[in-house]
Amino acid sequence: MKRKFTRLINKDTKCLLLLVVLPLYVIGGNWIGNALLKFVIIHFHLSLDMQTMVAYLNLIIDSLYVLFMGYLYKDLLLKQWRDFISRRKELILYACVTGLACIYAANLIGGLVSLFLSGESMSENQALINMISLSHPFIILFTSVFLAPIVEEIIFRGMIFGWVYEWNAWVAHIVSGFLFGFVHIMIPVLQGNASEWLHIVSYFAMGMVLSVLYERKNNIFVPMLTHAANNLIVILPIFFL
Repeated sequence: MKRKFTRLINKDTKCLLLLVVLPLYVIGGNWIGNALLKFVIIHFHLSLDMQTMVAYLNLIIDSLYVLFMGYLYKDLLLKQWRDFISRRKELILYACVTGLACIYAANLIGGLVSLFLSGESMSENQALINMISLSHPFIILFTSVFLAPIVEEIIFRGMIFGWVYEWNAWVAHIVSGFLFGFVHIMIPVLQGNASEWLHIVSYFAMGMVLSVLYERKNNIFVPMLTHAANNLIVILPIFFL
């Protein structure tokens, strides 16, 4: 029997998303956090290059997000964690086999579309991550494989998808996928690099796959695990270069 998706969010969660979580995620990490880090560097006369600064900024900001959202939504997460543990063999296999296969297909198609449209298959965001990975592999590994999947899945699947799903399932997939894609190209786009819009395809496709995994298995830890495993596969080769 097919399990129905039941992870809709309540009114309080919607208010927190609009008034606290999204503003902190969009503004806090990209502008406020960057400004504070630059202040600390200047005030304490620290000598850090841009790659190091970005690596530590992402580590600090994502760690704070995990603690903050883990506290805000601890009851919802604990409920789904108990469900995940009770079905762990089924869900881990689904996330690491079916989920990864779908993500690979989405990334392949998205990359080919971006390559055809722009002549480049890699976004500025991914290029920056690759550069930082060479100089700070363990920071990027921890941030990308552990912190980022937790933060992004709670926001884009747990809250945004769970909210829009009340109105229409397909619209929920599209909205959560688009917003997930946009935040990954947001900085260069806002800086005037309109060509980065062409790279939203890969992120959008990945976001759609993750929301489908969430809907199918009715558990946020499935897309989290698939997201983490995908990032691990992408970053792990850095250690063997």
